[in-house]
Amino acid sequence: MGKVIFDISMSLDGFITGANPRPEAGLGDGGERLHEWIFNNPSPPSREFVEGYKAFGANIFGRTGYDHSLMYWGADGPSGPARIPTVIVSHSVPENAPDGHVYTFVNSIEAA
Repeated sequence: MGKVIFDISMSLDGFITGANPRPEAGLGDGGERLHEWIFNNPSPPSREFVEGYKAFGANIFGRTGYDHSLMYWGADGPSGPARIPTVIVSHSVPENAPDGHVYTFVNSIEAA
């Protein structure tokens, strides 16, 4: 059986995006601050986490996260050049998936 790791950045008031998330600003207004602590941090523990991310077997995201992030991720997905398979839980397969993408679309968390 595989190991599941749940990882998410959240503000103290329970939000995972800034105010007003939308496709052209997937993390909302100022939402990048919620992730800078790990991705833009030169400390050894942060660098170790970011490098370790490349060893993950797959990512799982919801459709809203996909819709709001595709313009940043592109065909390579959230892991960039590591091209980790990314499962999107959605009621439908979007028509805008880029050619050669790493995404698999499923209709339930159980299928993911």
